[in-house]
Amino acid sequence: MAQAGFRFPVQRLFRATPLIACAAVLLSAGAAWARGPHDTVDATGVLESGAAQSLSGTNSQLQTSAEPPGANCPTGGTRLDVGTDLNGDGVLDATEIDPSQTRYICNGAQGPAGSTGVFGDGSGGSFLVNTGSVLDLTTPGGYAFLGGRQHLQFTNVSINGTLIVPSGTVFRTTGNFTVNPAGTLIVAASAGDNGVGPASQGVSRAPAGEPQGGFGLTQLQSAQLVRPGALGGGAGAKQAGVTGGSGGGSLVILAQGTVQVLAGGTINATGENGGTGSNLPGSGGGAGGVLVILGKTSVSVNGIVRASGGRGGDGNNTGGAGKGGGGGGGGGIIQLLSSTTPSVSGTLDVSGGAPGVSAAPTAPNTTIVAGGGGGACGGNGGNGGVTGSASTAGSAGYDLRTTTPTPENLFL
Repeated sequence: MAQAGFRFPVQRLFRATPLIACAAVLLSAGAAWARGPHDTVDATGVLESGAAQSLSGTNSQLQTSAEPPGANCPTGGTRLDVGTDLNGDGVLDATEIDPSQTRYICNGAQGPAGSTGVFGDGSGGSFLVNTGSVLDLTTPGGYAFLGGRQHLQFTNVSINGTLIVPSGTVFRTTGNFTVNPAGTLIVAASAGDNGVGPASQGVSRAPAGEPQGGFGLTQLQSAQLVRPGALGGGAGAKQAGVTGGSGGGSLVILAQGTVQVLAGGTINATGENGGTGSNLPGSGGGAGGVLVILGKTSVSVNGIVRASGGRGGDGNNTGGAGKGGGGGGGGGIIQLLSSTTPSVSGTLDVSGGAPGVSAAPTAPNTTIVAGGGGGACGGNGGNGGVTGSASTAGSAGYDLRTTTPTPENLFL
């Protein structure tokens, strides 16, 4: 009866229905057959009764997992397991894996470390300053000595004599940078004041005035200052005719190996002392400079590294109103960076400069003309002396030490 009942609607539908519709009916009828032997179809071909049945099956499953370095993958990789999910839980259990189908996607071997990047390409070869010699790279003669190596990319740097560099200098070495016991590295002053316009603030937040000192950077701002550029500490304020007070310069050392300042060796980026002029207020002291020293392998300081502020100049009075002393320069910024903890058994000096002394007025005068404020960098500059207030010292800057696996990333 089920077969006879099925033939009638199919034949009638073939006569009245286009080919595509007939195909759909056949597929529907086939699906009804697949559901079970007890299904019946009425005169329209619709399933009327019978228990619906499904053919239960199993699913193949693919699973990936990390493969540690070992016999299958020397440098590690990914393991691909294949099997049948027998219990239908959607997870390939260990007992369901077919070991014969397991495959591995292995990582490639680590290539050799490159020598280029922030540490340079070493194309300048080794750089040596001999014992007893003085090389001043701030002069035309010193620049000519470089002979095309003004890019300052070396394999190793070794300072045994005296080396003077302009503010903003960046050394790059693929090996080591060493200041030996007889070696001295001097960073020339940067920001100044010509006595007419305002003092240069350098990297600080505000310049020095008369009598106010400049405003230094915060600690986090100082830590982020890894590429200071040509400027360093701010200059002390001064009047025309008074000398001194320039801010300390900036220097960046980037070594892929070690940086060592051995006992007896010195790096100086200090602010200049404020000057004194006849019958004039004293100049503010210049702020200490910025020293950023990175040794990928290690940094050790057994000698002396300075970025201290300069002393304020004394006031000079030859008659009349008093002349204020200059404020001390603020301390600079020294930051040591390495993949290991920097070792310091020597001295890192970021102290502020002392104030200058005000000259008292000559009777009947009772006022004091303001001295110049000290420049700022990490620390604030001190205030110049004025009527009712003595000049003040600059505040200390920052001694920062940063340890991170890839310190060179901070310079990208």
